Amino acid sequence: MDTESVSKVVPEIYYDLIARLMPGIALVLCLDSLRNFLLSWSDKVGRTGTFFVFLMAGYLMGLMLSALALPVNFVIWSFFKPRLLCKLVGATLDLPSSPIQAFAKSYQLIDHLKRTDAVAGAVLTKMEATATLADHLLCGLIVLAVVCKLGLQSTTLVHTKLVLTLFVCLLVVVVLRRGALLARLSGFIEISKAKA
Repeated sequence: MDTESVSKVVPEIYYDLIARLMPGIALVLCLDSLRNFLLSWSDKVGRTGTFFVFLMAGYLMGLMLSALALPVNFVIWSFFKPRLLCKLVGATLDLPSSPIQAFAKSYQLIDHLKRTDAVAGAVLTKMEATATLADHLLCGLIVLAVVCKLGLQSTTLVHTKLVLTLFVCLLVVVVLRRGALLARLSGFIEISKAKA
């Protein structure tokens, strides 16, 4: 495998590890019944098998969090307009006012930079992974709160103030990570234009 191929694969693997696997495993560990079910396999598949079962369950949970992140992001970005965020972080991107169209355009720009500048593409993929990690952690907290509220969890989130504090902190992180991504995207586009 040549260096160019490796430089394209590593950011994608990083993205899956950071954006999907980590928040998925965190949620699996927090959900009592799922964690206990997976641990019950340890006598059948051994420690190594249990480790891989947790990895698979974490990845699948991360994929489910990805699906949940779509409507959650729509709600967030209906209030925190992407155009306003661009102005706040000094990004010179001309994004549509619709959150869906704004994200679609930003992803098109990122994909274009991936094709034309491997370094920019790798940096933006890593930044997108951290932004998505924040999205998924927020969604995981929402799932955990709903599961506890419905009584589907043997333990409950008894500290409402703590949960609300975590929610606000994660919401701020979601907005800041997305703002950092847009600012960096704007910077790479400016550099790309200057080179042309």
